Amino acid sequence: MIFRVIFLGTPHRGSDTTIWATILDKIAIAGLHATNSIIIQELKSNSPTLSRISRQFARTLADKELKVISYIEERPTPGAGFVSTL
Repeated sequence: MIFRVIFLGTPHRGSDTTIWATILDKIAIAGLHATNSIIIQELKSNSPTLSRISRQFARTLADKELKVISYIEERPTPGAGFVSTL
């Protein structure tokens, strides 16, 4: 059996660009929409949660025969520059 997982726009090591998510979160709250601000905090650079997930994934790779293919941005995103790096 073959399984495939694709992660799009996944900040594996976090991102300093979460300021936009924070702003959108505040706008949503002002519009009386329930949000989960904790998720935004967990996406910031040096997030302990993202570090733990990364370590767990590395252990999974070591324990199983998995093939991983990674792609990175080669051109900047207008207004944000390079959003992700390996």
